Amino acid sequence: MTKNQPPWAAPGDVNAFFGLMLDNIADLLLTVGHRAEKIAAAAKKAGYPVDRCQCFASAQDAGIYLRGALARRTETVVLFKGSRGMALEKAIAEFGHE
Repeated sequence: MTKNQPPWAAPGDVNAFFGLMLDNIADLLLTVGHRAEKIAAAAKKAGYPVDRCQCFASAQDAGIYLRGALARRTETVVLFKGSRGMALEKAIAEFGHE
């Protein structure tokens, strides 16, 4: 462990870095896929509220959840970030479906 490294992070752990910065920029964390669960775990270890973190097996399920979670909010910024293999356009399609 390096001098400035948090005790819950492994050296070079990008997921831990992402999880730590989330609390400053996001009100809700949704992850898609088994490998992305590491991001959620790192966020929780860094202190991100557990009740604001959800993991989904499919992009469609994440989009459906997000549509319901944001139904009463206005002027919300949503960042979709993922690998091409996750097909997040499916989450976007579900999110925008009326």
